Amino acid sequence: MPMQALNYGAIGSVIGHEITHGFDDTGRQSDLNGNVDNWWKPNTLKAYIERSECFANQYENYSVIIGEEVFKVSGTNTLSENIADNGGLRQAFEAYKLYTTRHGVERSLPGLEEYSPNQLFFIAFAQIWCGSYTDNSLKQQLTMGVHSPNEFRVRGSLKNFEEFYGTWNCHRKPLEINDTADRSQTCRIW
Repeated sequence: MPMQALNYGAIGSVIGHEITHGFDDTGRQSDLNGNVDNWWKPNTLKAYIERSECFANQYENYSVIIGEEVFKVSGTNTLSENIADNGGLRQAFEAYKLYTTRHGVERSLPGLEEYSPNQLFFIAFAQIWCGSYTDNSLKQQLTMGVHSPNEFRVRGSLKNFEEFYGTWNCHRKPLEINDTADRSQTCRIW
């Protein structure tokens, strides 16, 4: 049987990402039948908007140097996707914890015994976003894209997830390369 930590960390995070879209700044505007309808109570909407500003501000502080130019991530353009990345990671980890409660802690993978199953979960999450860009495609992603560059999809989500730090027994600083945001602040909606 394959190691479930890898499945939950990779495809579980993607599934959780897609489900979270149903409750992001776009998905929240449609009811259960897909009709445009503001079905949230005013206090729920207000809290959501306040919490989503944290994500917009966090991702606005990520930047990439291409040639001699600095390009910042647009926290506004990428807001829905950033919320979904964070929510997907959180929900996948909760689902994996439920799996281990029901089936027990998994054994280590041969050859990777130095990593716990929880650590492998986070490795699998980060690995799904491995990729490269040409300079032009990265510029386009940063100026017009709705997704943050892959590096920040990982760093941004992990920065906001306390369980990551506990699993790796580390502090927040190592994740914050190219991040000028308040290091003590974490963002969470759900």
